[in-house]
Amino acid sequence: MKHILFELQRISRLLLKDKRFSHVQSCVNFAVQLANIHGVNEDRVKIASLAHDIFRDLEPPILIKMANAYKMKVTRLEKLNPILLHGKVAAEYVRRRFNIADKEILEAIAYHTSGKENLGDVGKIVFLSDSLEENRIYENVEFLRQMAKQDMNHALYLIVANKILYAVKRRLFLLPETVKMWNWLVQLRKEDSVWN
Repeated sequence: MKHILFELQRISRLLLKDKRFSHVQSCVNFAVQLANIHGVNEDRVKIASLAHDIFRDLEPPILIKMANAYKMKVTRLEKLNPILLHGKVAAEYVRRRFNIADKEILEAIAYHTSGKENLGDVGKIVFLSDSLEENRIYENVEFLRQMAKQDMNHALYLIVANKILYAVKRRLFLLPETVKMWNWLVQLRKEDSVWN
């Protein structure tokens, strides 16, 4: 496990610009906090957090080439916005390079931007950390950080709502995975009277 973490750290330092590298380190720190609070394995969370943006600073044509080399299905939205591939390409790279078969780690890396329905705890933590790490500054971020420590599902619900509103206001694409995640979270909310 330590050699995987060391290698991911080394590759991140080589591929990422300073600001992105700082974001990743901050994500790892917040993710470890959440893992300890919510009883999730710290090493699994560290791997997913370190790997989530490993290819984020690559040029779009390189991401397309990597996706093609990995024989990944590239959607129409991903062809229009290849940067959307960075998580899925990173997950496939980690699977192959480190022989990781842990579905939760791989989905956490692949869907850290869009989210997905039925996201496991590792994925929830990486998704939350990506939005809430200490370098992120926006309205209500401190409230959302505290909510993530108390109730991950409620924090996810609020953050996905923010993402959707942000996209709609700016006339951006809504990713199908995000819509499915929203619907899943709405159902969870209906089933859990604590949120109401």
